[in-house]
Amino acid sequence: SLKSLSKGDPSDILNQALLSTGAASIKEVIARANLEKQTAEQALNELWSQGRIVNLDGRDDQNSFGRDDLIMSKSQWEHLEQSILQDTNRYHKTFPLRPGLPREELKSRLKSALSASPRLFNAAVRKLVSEGKLSEEGSLVLIPGHKIRFSSEQENRIRQLLARFSLAPYSPPSTKECQTEVG
Repeated sequence: SLKSLSKGDPSDILNQALLSTGAASIKEVIARANLEKQTAEQALNELWSQGRIVNLDGRDDQNSFGRDDLIMSKSQWEHLEQSILQDTNRYHKTFPLRPGLPREELKSRLKSALSASPRLFNAAVRKLVSEGKLSEEGSLVLIPGHKIRFSSEQENRIRQLLARFSLAPYSPPSTKECQTEVG
């Protein structure tokens, strides 16, 4: 409409609507921008071609946008992506002997960044997995290549415990003794 156009360039209006909503479906962003459908679609294509928006539903071609696709501004996506990857890396450093970060724990850690949107969380994890920046193993999220690695001291303790099992296969140490020996 002329009233909307007088406020600024349609792509700027659409971008501001997207920034104010965080992540939203294309139809929600268009409705919030209060632009006519054709003008909004042109603005959307312009923002896409400039690399200013990210389609979290995994489509890389603007011609395949669906009205229900979840989109986000590039800057907000980069912030969310960084938060997810940093939290996952921090978890691996804090708990090196755990195979990965439980999805629900990651979702809980990101609650404020996600605006409590399970759809946004699932779409973000899916996108990062498809880009090879995250891996999923069952209900766990991890940085690709993360492996449980024992320190040399831990490996020595484990070898000593296994030696005890070999020396007395019919009278092994108790669970408590094993935990005390290995740590």
